[in-house]
Amino acid sequence: MTIPNSDFMVENGVCDLPFTPEEEKRIVSELTTESESNLNEGNVYFVISKRWYTSWQKYVEQSISECISGESSEASRPGPIDNHDIIESESDDKDPQLRRLLVDGEDYVLVPQEVWKRLVEWYTGGPPIERKMICQGFYSRSYSVEVYPLCLMLTDRRDESKKAIRLGKQASVKQLYEKVCSMTGVAQEKAHIWDYFDKRKNRLLDPSSTKTLEESSLHMDQDILLEVDGSSASQYEMSSAGNELALVPLEPSRSSVTIAGGPTLSNGHSNTSKFSLFPRIPSEDDGGDSLSSLGKGEKGGLAGLSNLGNTCFMNSALQCLAHTPPIMEYFLQDYSEDINRDNPLGMVSLLSHLVIC
Repeated sequence: MTIPNSDFMVENGVCDLPFTPEEEKRIVSELTTESESNLNEGNVYFVISKRWYTSWQKYVEQSISECISGESSEASRPGPIDNHDIIESESDDKDPQLRRLLVDGEDYVLVPQEVWKRLVEWYTGGPPIERKMICQGFYSRSYSVEVYPLCLMLTDRRDESKKAIRLGKQASVKQLYEKVCSMTGVAQEKAHIWDYFDKRKNRLLDPSSTKTLEESSLHMDQDILLEVDGSSASQYEMSSAGNELALVPLEPSRSSVTIAGGPTLSNGHSNTSKFSLFPRIPSEDDGGDSLSSLGKGEKGGLAGLSNLGNTCFMNSALQCLAHTPPIMEYFLQDYSEDINRDNPLGMVSLLSHLVIC
């Protein structure tokens, strides 16, 4: 069925359209209400330009008498759906990418899948921008549409080429491996993907891990590194804990301080940056001090905080505290007696010990 995409024709007092404006409004309203009563993780929504959607709203708000008489010129029937004002100019219609920092309700609207099908049936157009609903929270679960999926910048060590990998932040590390291997044509058993934040190999991601990318502290536009054929096996060691968070890069640190991390996700929902700890905790059988595992010629600095995300605010707070007279006097004195060396949640006072030394 061909739907006119300009002002409709009126013949014999009847609209030459399959549905009147009021009927379109009713159908969309009913489908939206039905969708809102069945919120589930994985529900599909589509992003539509607010500019086009507003013109459609004006059209369906007119009364049936205006539809028949054709007197309303300001609320004429809109043309095909056009989302090009909210996608990147260099974006392909087969894989459209939303412009960054768009605001829900101002730049775009979200409609359920069934509503999108109806609108495309009536108006055609596009391109379609599909997004999925995710469930957040453990004790108090809430639903939201992930408008901006996580975008990771993949560097292929074989030829230093770069690709953008897009996955939902609740996708697992295992799914990340599957997508990267599919895109690069690499056998999964030969692939090694590193958290490459700040262009440093921070930790190797476990290909069998079911942890989400968010739980793995991977953030929007962060770098990841692909190494193939086991080339990374000699460049890291696993601590006695056998924990992926205990992976320690053996290469010296290129930078002593990370001021700020990558940009945060902006999709109308807060996204708190997380941090990762990669200490080498010595066991009683190690013999020697905590730095005994360093190779010849290597420097210290393998214990501490890494991949904190945006640390500017934390740094400002620390600067204020460091210049507060009572606190400054306390740390200028011998504070070693106050160090809690038995805290099971800490690092066995390793950081404090290094500071004192």
